[in-house]
Amino acid sequence: MCLRATSSPPESILGIYHIAIPLLTETAWLGSSFPDRHYQIMQAGSVVHDAAAAAHQCGDDIQAVEWLEQGRSVIWGQLLQLRTPIDDLKEKEPNLSQRLKLNSLQLEEAASPWNVTLNTTPVQANIQPSVLSTEMIASHGHHLAVERRQILKEIRMCQGFERFLLPRVIRELTPAASHGPIVILNSSDIHDACYALVLLPNLSDDVLPVKLDSFTAHQAKALYHKRKLSLESNMGTVSQGFKGILAELWERVVKPVLEALALTNPSLRVKPRLWWCPTGLFSFLPLHAAGLYYADASPGSKLSDFVISSYIPTLSALLDRVSPLPPPGPPKLLAIAQSSSIGQQKLPGTVDEIKYIKAAVEQSRALTLMTLVEGKATLENVLSELKTATWVHFACHGVQNLAYPTESALLLAGKDRLTLGRLTSLNITNGGLAFLSACQTAKGDEKLSDEAVHLSAGMLAAGFGGVIATMWSVHDQVAPQVARDVYKYLKESGMDVSEAAHALHLAVENTKNNMQGEDDAAFISWVPFIHMGM
Repeated sequence: MCLRATSSPPESILGIYHIAIPLLTETAWLGSSFPDRHYQIMQAGSVVHDAAAAAHQCGDDIQAVEWLEQGRSVIWGQLLQLRTPIDDLKEKEPNLSQRLKLNSLQLEEAASPWNVTLNTTPVQANIQPSVLSTEMIASHGHHLAVERRQILKEIRMCQGFERFLLPRVIRELTPAASHGPIVILNSSDIHDACYALVLLPNLSDDVLPVKLDSFTAHQAKALYHKRKLSLESNMGTVSQGFKGILAELWERVVKPVLEALALTNPSLRVKPRLWWCPTGLFSFLPLHAAGLYYADASPGSKLSDFVISSYIPTLSALLDRVSPLPPPGPPKLLAIAQSSSIGQQKLPGTVDEIKYIKAAVEQSRALTLMTLVEGKATLENVLSELKTATWVHFACHGVQNLAYPTESALLLAGKDRLTLGRLTSLNITNGGLAFLSACQTAKGDEKLSDEAVHLSAGMLAAGFGGVIATMWSVHDQVAPQVARDVYKYLKESGMDVSEAAHALHLAVENTKNNMQGEDDAAFISWVPFIHMGM
C-alpha cells in the first residue's frame, strides 16, 4: 500500500487516507495466521505515519491520534478484540453474545498453530498442525472471519451497540491518560518531520501538539542507526557514542515535550508518571534515558530528574488494563530461572535473582511464591503454573527471530521455548507484573516497528498489566542487581504492582550511580531496562 504524496496539498490527500487506514485491518485478514498478517502489514509501509502527518499538518491532531491508534499494533488490537468482555451485550442480546463468544474462541484458536480446531465447539485440539493442510486451515480461518463480520453487523444494528468494536474515537481514547500524560511520537519521511501529540488527564477529548522543529525524520533515522551501530560494535569498548545519542534525544525531543507540559521542577519528591507511545523508529530509541550525562551537566538535565517513564505500544493497551480483575485467591508470583540453554552463555546470576525474590516475598507476605528452576522449568510446567499466576519473573535467555517474529522466545529447560506466538494464546484475566530479566525482550523488529512484535508486548497481550523488560541484551552481573533492587522497593510498597515503574526507576538510578566510567559499556548496562503498561 503506497501513497507517496506528490505536490498535492495535504487536504486533498486526507480523503484517500480516510479510505486507506481502515483497509489495514482488511489486509491483515483476521482469519489468517499471525505470520501471514505480519507479512501483509509490512507491505503497507509507512502509510499510517504519513496519514497522521498529513492530518497534523492540516491542524487535525485528533484525526492524527485516531489514525495512529487504528493503524498500529493491528494484530494485538485484533487479539484484544477477541477477548473483549461483552457483559452488556450478553444481558441485552444473549443470542448474539453467545455467537460472538464462540466465534472469537474459534478465531483465536485458528490463528495459533498450537490450537487447531475444525469443530464447531471451541476445544483444545490434540491434532498436530502438520496433519491439516495449509489450505484447510486457511479456509477455516476465512470462514470464521466472514462469519464474524456478519455477527458484528447484526450487533451494530441493535440499539446502544452502534459502535460496538469499531475503532476508538478520541473521546474513547483520552481516558487512557487518566493516570498521567501520554506522549505519542511520530515521524514522516514524506514531510521529513517529527512531532509529539500529547494526551493529558485534564484535557478531555483534545490533543496537545508539540513541535519538534530541530528533529527531522532523517535525523531520527540517523540516530536509530547510530544506536544500532553502538550496540553492535562496542559492547564493552571505551567509545562514548551512547552519551551523544542520549544528549541528542534530550535536546531535540524530550526537553521540548517537558517544556510544553510545564514539567520544569526536578526537585519534586514524588515524581509524576509519564507514558511514551512511540511510533516507527522512535520505538527503538531509549527515550526514558534521554539526558546530559557529562561531568559538568547541571541538575535537571535528564528526563529521570522530572518523571518516571513507562512505555505503551498503543493507547488501547493502557485502556484495556485500567481496571484489572482481582485475583480469585492470594496473589501468586511464579519465578522461573534457567541458567543454561543450548547454544547460549551460562547465566549464573539467575540463582541470585531467585534468592532476592524469595527474600522479598517472604518478608512482604503479600504474595505466595512458586519457583521453577533449571530442569523443572519445562514448557509444560510453565504454562500450567501461568494459568494461576498473578506475577511472573523470567530469569533466562531470550532470543528474537527476525524472520518469524512470533517464534521469538524465552528459553526454558532443555530445548523448550516459550514463544511469542504461544504467549498470545494465553488469556490471563488477573495478571499483575511480568518481569522479563532476559535478553532482547522488548527489542522489536525494524520492519514491523509499529506492531510491537516482542515478548514484553506479548505479556501485555496475554493479560499482564505491567512488564519490566530490556531493549537489548543485558550483562549477567547487572540483571540480578536490578532485580534485587526492584523487589526491595516493591516489598516496601507491600508488593503493589502499580509501584513497579517507580521501583524500576529507583533500581536503575541505583545501578547507574554504581557504574564506573562514562564509556558506552556503562550506558549499555543500565539503559535497556524499561517498564511497559500500567
